[in-house]
Amino acid sequence: MRTAIRDSRKLHVAYADETGRRTNRTIWPIAMAYYVDVTLIGAWCELRNGYRNFRVERIQSSTVLDEPFDQDNGRLFREWADLPKVKPVPSP
Repeated sequence: MRTAIRDSRKLHVAYADETGRRTNRTIWPIAMAYYVDVTLIGAWCELRNGYRNFRVERIQSSTVLDEPFDQDNGRLFREWADLPKVKPVPSP
């Protein structure tokens, strides 16, 4: 994950939401956020056409794609960092 962030490479992930519903997504990983109970990946989600936070433990599989994305001189990180922060809910 950190390599994909550093190299600005898209990731294909199989992700399970809090109800266990699985979706396949292509994301642009921007940052990792570490909390006491959870680690998040902040990313642009192509499926939802917006910024999303993905809980690492809910990523069932991932593949780093050869396709790069443009960080636009840090704009993606700044926009993601400026989003209102919601405290993550611990997994059961």
